[in-house]
Amino acid sequence: MTGTLPDQDWMDEKLVTLPGQLTARQASDHLFSCTPDWANRLMDLRNAVVRLLGLIEVGIGDFPVVSEDDREIVLGFDDRHLDFRIRIRVQEQSATETYLAVATLVKLNSLLGRLYLTAVTPFHHAIVASMLARAKAKPLGD
Repeated sequence: MTGTLPDQDWMDEKLVTLPGQLTARQASDHLFSCTPDWANRLMDLRNAVVRLLGLIEVGIGDFPVVSEDDREIVLGFDDRHLDFRIRIRVQEQSATETYLAVATLVKLNSLLGRLYLTAVTPFHHAIVASMLARAKAKPLGD
């Protein structure tokens, strides 16, 4: 799909199975509705710091849509320090389950981008893992 970063420098992908049959948009909406409060507070702190560094400020669910179809939605932005994408893909597993793959892709454009990625990587892993666990446990539509 267009909008991904074929020449990315860093990628992380997590997989989970969700109940029901979902489009990529539905899976994305469900996933971002499962953001823990502590992650939102971390993003507020992050935004205060990146404002000083001249990086883009966003909340967890505030990423613009780069491309979308029923099976995949790509969110993200390009910045002078790094280009960032979240790729959410769905595949029907059965009549009652959907396979969900969430990938984060980053292309580094500067030393500041590299330092930023190094600093946020542990938080990224914790946030995505928590969101996926919550998405799996939370009934769809809640």
